[in-house]
Amino acid sequence: MYSAKNDQRTLRLFPPVSPLRREVQAFLIDRQARGLSARTASYHAEKIVPLVAHLEAREVSLVEDITPDHLRRFLARSGRAAVSRRGLQAST
Repeated sequence: MYSAKNDQRTLRLFPPVSPLRREVQAFLIDRQARGLSARTASYHAEKIVPLVAHLEAREVSLVEDITPDHLRRFLARSGRAAVSRRGLQAST
């Protein structure tokens, strides 16, 4: 697909990336740069991808727009934590 921009043709191979996805990508690259094992980096990616999908479904595109309520709802739906008004607690 080509798009005209300033009278130039630009090849677009991938859809635009949201600022939230760019931040997540930067986080994962940082983990690799810190020398974490490939397994650990893969674990981080595996855990964060569903959160990003949850946030994007709620039209959250900036890290600054993430609220405690977004995280509570994500954790409640994923069954990973006990959620109360006083905060999040890891489930056992």
